[in-house]
Amino acid sequence: MIDTSELPAAIPSLKLKCVAIDTYKENVAYLHRSCGLYRSEGFQALSKIEIHTADSEQPVIAVLNVVDDTSITDVDELGLSEQVYEQLGIPEGSEVFINHASPPDSLKSVHKKIAGEKLNYEQYLHIIQDIVNNRYSKIETAAFIVGCAETGMERDEILHLTHAMVDTGERIDWGKVWSAINIASVASPAIAPPCYLCLSLLLMAC
Repeated sequence: MIDTSELPAAIPSLKLKCVAIDTYKENVAYLHRSCGLYRSEGFQALSKIEIHTADSEQPVIAVLNVVDDTSITDVDELGLSEQVYEQLGIPEGSEVFINHASPPDSLKSVHKKIAGEKLNYEQYLHIIQDIVNNRYSKIETAAFIVGCAETGMERDEILHLTHAMVDTGERIDWGKVWSAINIASVASPAIAPPCYLCLSLLLMAC
């Protein structure tokens, strides 16, 4: 839980509004141009902001879009695309606070990689965690990918990156998959050979 008293006293709260726009895995927030915060705090379109609630431990990061139509977002509201609204998990009309987003610390590691330096497991883990938590913009993610491609990765770096992705993402329990195939093959023996073939190909690709 954050202490909202730590936020600048001049920054009032905004009412949360869900904007029915699918931004496809991109956290997008909408602020009206006539909103007092837009002018007083120097927010700019396409900049990244932190969205705080009274009960959240970590802010949600979103890219800011500025609108002129009150039917999208009113002057006292913060509109959120469907994805970021689901991440907050609070109802419309709830009180939220916004602030300028600070650059992720892991960007320093990205800059080192672009400069040709070798990264360790912890550095790759922090980069992947920030990407998963939407702290990177698309440009910053692209910079990381280009840095790895242009300067190359040593074998242990590839191992570090792979482990970081495994430790950050969701894992497949192959035991459960195998059990499900066995149960299905007993119920319908005709589907067993295709299932075993597909599973074998998946394991060979891993």
